[in-house]
Amino acid sequence: MSASGSEPKLLIPQLKPFYDFVEPLSWLLIRLTVGLMILPHGWPKLMAGIEGTAATSFLRRGLWVGIAEPMAVFLILLETAGGSAWRSASSRDSLPPPSRSKWPRS
Repeated sequence: MSASGSEPKLLIPQLKPFYDFVEPLSWLLIRLTVGLMILPHGWPKLMAGIEGTAATSFLRRGLWVGIAEPMAVFLILLETAGGSAWRSASSRDSLPPPSRSKWPRS
């Protein structure tokens, strides 16, 4: 934003109708990108199971045996459930982008 508090200067002013059209889709694009990037990390861990994930991800690196399996469960849930949550998050507008119509006009 500029110092006067008005809207930011558009990079290509001729594309203002396009910018206005894609602005509401920006959160959807971010959610899809993050979810689809995390899901491939969690899927192999889910398929390997708790013991396999603990052995390959933690025990091989020298993590204490007693904490490897709980950490594996946490990691599997975080990456698989978090990565697949993009579907539910993208279907509702929990964090909509700020509306330009609510901004003060100068």
